[in-house]
Amino acid sequence: MPDVDPDLADALRDVRQAYRLLWSYQRRILDLARVVLAAFPDHEFYAWRPRIGDPPPQLTGNPMDRWAWDFLPLAEACFLFLPGGADRNAPKAGEWMVELRVQADDVHEGYAEASEFDPARFKAAEETSSSLWLYLWLCDEGVPRNWHNWVWQNVAKPVHDDIPMNHPRGPFRIVGRRVNLATLPDRPAVEAMVADFRSMAAQALGLPA
Repeated sequence: MPDVDPDLADALRDVRQAYRLLWSYQRRILDLARVVLAAFPDHEFYAWRPRIGDPPPQLTGNPMDRWAWDFLPLAEACFLFLPGGADRNAPKAGEWMVELRVQADDVHEGYAEASEFDPARFKAAEETSSSLWLYLWLCDEGVPRNWHNWVWQNVAKPVHDDIPMNHPRGPFRIVGRRVNLATLPDRPAVEAMVADFRSMAAQALGLPA
């Protein structure tokens, strides 16, 4: 029987530990998304998408032709929530979409997506942070456009917290806020954060509180 390489054995032990930690993180993010959605009782889940690479391939998609990042979709991902029963292809005046974006490591900011980037080039984890964003997208006039494919995909997000931005291609306004995930240790902290965001967004966009 071949001898075990001690360095490789140690590295694989770290991999096993990392997978367990990653599961815990992703379970926490999914639970956090439920808490955020519960703060908007008139809304329901609409869509989600990773922001690094593409979603994992389907059954016959060749994984060897994909980025390794495609198999870590929650490294950075967005969750979209629409009013219950809303027509996703025809936003109505006064309707608004909620977006939750989570980012495990803000070192991703600024990296081009044309080629797969190697974490060996990242700054040390102690020098970066993990973040959450909330955005509220308000429709000011009904239009025959899809919320995801046309409204969400065709605009950069606001650069500054709490300052509304007009959609460049249609009757929509957006406001957002970034939060350090380390400030959200439990459910009450998440609920308080969302309540504060909702109050800010209502005031910024002229919505009922």
